[in-house]
Amino acid sequence: MSDVNKIILLGNLTANPEPSPDGGRTTMRVATGRWRSDTRETETTYHRVVVFGKRADVIADHLKKGARVYVEGRLSVRKYVDQNGVEKWSTDIVVDPYNGVVEFQPRGNGNGGGSPQPEPYKPDSTEQAFDDDIPF
Repeated sequence: MSDVNKIILLGNLTANPEPSPDGGRTTMRVATGRWRSDTRETETTYHRVVVFGKRADVIADHLKKGARVYVEGRLSVRKYVDQNGVEKWSTDIVVDPYNGVVEFQPRGNGNGGGSPQPEPYKPDSTEQAFDDDIPF
C-alpha cells in the first residue's frame, strides 16, 4: 500500500506570481476561505504554492493577482537556515507537474479589478447549523 500526500485548493491569488530570477520556478500565494457557523464569519487561510518547470514560466506570464485558481499538488515541509543563521520552517504546496494549476476566472486587466466574486454561503436562521466536531 502506498501513502498519499495530495492537496487540492480552489482560491484566489493574493499577489502576482513571483518567478525566480533564473526561471524554472514560480511562487504563488493563494487564499482560501471557509464558512464557520460558530462565528458566522469566513475564515481565510493563506497558502504558499510553488510551481516548477515550463509550467512555472507560463503561470508567471499569464496569471495575475485576483485570478481564481485550482491547484493540485503535495504538501512539502522543509527546514532551512536564513541569512542570519536562524533555523526556520516552510510549509509549501508543490504543484503536481501534470494536473497543476488551472485558472478559472481572470480578473479584468490584471490589476485585481473585474467582476466581483460571489458572496460566501451563509446559512439562514431556518437552516440547521452543523457542528464541525462531528465524530465521524
